[in-house]
Amino acid sequence: WRRPLTSTTPDNWSIVRGVLENRCGVWTSPAFRSTSWSRAVAAKRIGVLALQGAFAEHRHHLERCGAKVVEVRLPDQLDDLDGLIIPGGESTTIGQLLRRFGFEEPLRKFNRPIWGTCAGMILLSKEIRGGLPDQLALDRIDLRVTRNAFGRQLESFTTPLELSNLEEP
Repeated sequence: WRRPLTSTTPDNWSIVRGVLENRCGVWTSPAFRSTSWSRAVAAKRIGVLALQGAFAEHRHHLERCGAKVVEVRLPDQLDDLDGLIIPGGESTTIGQLLRRFGFEEPLRKFNRPIWGTCAGMILLSKEIRGGLPDQLALDRIDLRVTRNAFGRQLESFTTPLELSNLEEP
């Protein structure tokens, strides 16, 4: 089992590789493990969009990798970043906040790597199916996503699962 990644350019790998290392709390295949990647991320200023959602968790893991992390709450904070993470959360809410605080055009013009997880991936996509008619899609990834494809969050649940043939994280 692997956690999915979403990226806007192949250059994103140079920034997220450090995040992917086992010591940063994310499982990867042995091909991704390298100390040079964690040194590369340590020299970067990575922004985490901090309007709503799981920004604290991303900050924590990036800091464990040695990155200089900026919680981004205003568009002008994008200027000095080497990359940006748009975290999971509620994509409609984050999209409305991006519009309200003037992020839409700066994010469309942001020419450095962006990594979107969950709601972040939805916002970075070209087309959102099942969303509101005016829901923000930044068209940074040539991807169509379907919101709530497996049901609404209110229908979510947790349950213990036993899985075989998996490596320990």
